[in-house]
Amino acid sequence: MPPRKPRPAHSFAGDAREPIVENEQRWENRIERRLRVPENLPFLEGHFTDFPVVPGTVQLGWAIAASQDLLGCPAAVRCVEALKFPTLMRPGDVALLRVEVSADGTRLRFGIETPGDAARVFASGRFTIGDPP
Repeated sequence: MPPRKPRPAHSFAGDAREPIVENEQRWENRIERRLRVPENLPFLEGHFTDFPVVPGTVQLGWAIAASQDLLGCPAAVRCVEALKFPTLMRPGDVALLRVEVSADGTRLRFGIETPGDAARVFASGRFTIGDPP
C-alpha cells in the first residue's frame, strides 16, 4: 500500500513537551515521523546542565504516542522488550521515528534514528499491547 500524503511540519497542539513533527507518513501497519527536538524542550532542564540530553523515558513516550496514533486508539502497553538507547539525543537533533504493528495487532516495534544512510540509533525496542489483565 502506498504511503499516505505527508502532513506539514507542526508540534502537536503547540505542546512544548512534544517534538516538532516536520513530516509524517502512514501506511496501514506503520507510521514514520521526521522529528526535530526543540531547543527549549522542558524535559532537558536538569538532564544535564552542561550537556543536555533527551531522557529515554521521553523518547519512549513519543514512540507510544505514535503507536496510539497508528492504532487510532489508546494502546495499553503491557510489556516493553529489547529497549535500547545507544546514542544520546540532544536539543536540535533531527530523527526519524518509526513504529510498526505486527500482523496480529498485539506487538509494536519502534526505532528512533538519524535520517540518512549513516543512521545512528537513538532508541529501539518492542511493545506488547492489549487489554489489561
